Amino acid sequence: VEQKVVSVHVWNGEGLADKDVFTKSDPYVAVGFDTQVPPFPNRSRTCNNTTEPEWDDEVPDIVIPPSATSLILEVYDEDWVKKDDFMGRGQLSLYAPEEDMHVVDLYDDSGEPTGRVCVSFKKGTKTVATKVEKQVDPSRPTASDYENAIFIQEGLHGASRYRKERSAAEALDAADGKMDGRYHGRLIVETTGSLRGGAVWSSAGAEPTAYGGIAGALDAADGVIDGRFYGRPIVEAHAAAPSGLARAMDAADGVMDGRFYGTPIVEGDVRPLSSGP
Repeated sequence: VEQKVVSVHVWNGEGLADKDVFTKSDPYVAVGFDTQVPPFPNRSRTCNNTTEPEWDDEVPDIVIPPSATSLILEVYDEDWVKKDDFMGRGQLSLYAPEEDMHVVDLYDDSGEPTGRVCVSFKKGTKTVATKVEKQVDPSRPTASDYENAIFIQEGLHGASRYRKERSAAEALDAADGKMDGRYHGRLIVETTGSLRGGAVWSSAGAEPTAYGGIAGALDAADGVIDGRFYGRPIVEAHAAAPSGLARAMDAADGVMDGRFYGTPIVEGDVRPLSSGP
């Protein structure tokens, strides 16, 4: 994005106030605009122990606010121990001749003159990078998908590993006529468990009886209505939906995929370690 900027060259100061007790001031110039509230982040270098500083320093590419009409120049005495002391403030129109030397009178908060600074400036434009919003893949499952998901468990030795037929999850995916990882819009999550046999399923949401139900879809998937999926019993579980902790871990890596940075999230019985005999 192209933005209007101004580069200010701070040349020198004259007749500045002495704010230090044992030595002279250590002045620098902070540059801002009439639409901003100090302190200003853009500043010149510091000249030490002087009230007649020779900065000869460029403050480059300061972005000009849309409604700004004037530069504000504030001079401070830099202090390493306490807050920097304010030494004076001056104003210069952004419509003044560019690259000319301008003498800007400084005044304190009560309106008393406190010296002057000599500056020049030049306006221009600069390409400023804008923040790119992270694009979310609409095909990725979301947390709400998991809240209403269908969980399929075939044990450690699922059908797809040792047989030619499809796994129960694949069969359920195809049952609605669309291979998209869902059954009538509801996410299908394939999990593993300790069972060696049947096709175990559970639902995080209500059973979709309007379509014959999940058990019915699995039963019909092998071409035989017999309460089995390729000879293995179809069983409804009652606690296969992941807990809040499992969902939190799943979401922690920014992708709801049943994994934590690629490692599967598996829930089971956990017992605390014994603290003694």
